[in-house]
Amino acid sequence: TTVPIINTDISYNKKITEQQLVISEYETEIYKRELVKNIKTAYYNYRTALEAVKIYQSALQLAEEGKRVNEKLLENGKGLPAYILRATSEIENAKAQMIAAQQQQNNAQRYFNFLLNRNQIAQIDTGDIPGTGAETLQVLATKDITTTQREELKVLKEAITLNATVLRMNKAVYYPKLNGFLDLGSQAQNWKFNAQSRYYMAGLQLDVPIFSGFRNRNKIKQSDLDVKNAELQLDLANQQLDLAGNVAANNLLSAYQTFLSSQKQLEAAQTYQRLIDRGYREGVNTYIETIDARNQLTQAQLAVAINQYKVLIAAANVERETASFQLQKQ
Repeated sequence: TTVPIINTDISYNKKITEQQLVISEYETEIYKRELVKNIKTAYYNYRTALEAVKIYQSALQLAEEGKRVNEKLLENGKGLPAYILRATSEIENAKAQMIAAQQQQNNAQRYFNFLLNRNQIAQIDTGDIPGTGAETLQVLATKDITTTQREELKVLKEAITLNATVLRMNKAVYYPKLNGFLDLGSQAQNWKFNAQSRYYMAGLQLDVPIFSGFRNRNKIKQSDLDVKNAELQLDLANQQLDLAGNVAANNLLSAYQTFLSSQKQLEAAQTYQRLIDRGYREGVNTYIETIDARNQLTQAQLAVAINQYKVLIAAANVERETASFQLQKQ
């Protein structure tokens, strides 16, 4: 058996292994954060598709009601056959859009369940109606965007420490190594073991590096360059993540303003559609105007639904860029 008595490589290798373990833990947290963002985005996309299906169903009902009204007017001698044909076309168009929205909903449902490692056709709970990201905006208004908690930065900092440990280990290559050894055995012949055949030998082994063709010196230089390179990578990552965090915050603010604008457009479209529909029943407005009003209402409803979830997706991106989501520790 051999026992190391003086060997600096052992302690350095232990530190390096511990630091590599810490880096692996941070990399796991990076994966978790990215997965959380992807799951939230997939859920909001599913909710968007779900709202689109409801909106197109409502548009189909309005188109069918328009056809019914035109048929009644034609029966009373006040309508035109062309209006019924146009109403039929609008109904088919609404059906096609609704089918396309249902397919998007199905795809979004499958992808969301895939991320959760569930059956792809499993039902998704939509009981909790998400907000509009206003809470995140309020947090951003009270404090500056910070990315100092990003695990990517922690990985790079740990990489600097690890490379520094390797550098110290390579510099310690000139220190002598001292090992103790003990050999136990037998010199018996013909399988005859006795007290005279047994032997033991103990001693010390000293290893002193004298010359290795400048390999050790080159390893030290390379390790020193690795430390400097890791420091430069950390500085660059700080700037990149800071930029990404501020861009995400600006995108959230822009998405929220767009959402508020789409709400006002929806209010105007609803009022306009009611006025045009009443005017058409009274003979003041044309059927083409009713179709235009319905289309504007449908597009405004879609814009509100899409922009609402765009705000939530933007809030999830801010949460990811600032590493503000609280991960569960295992």
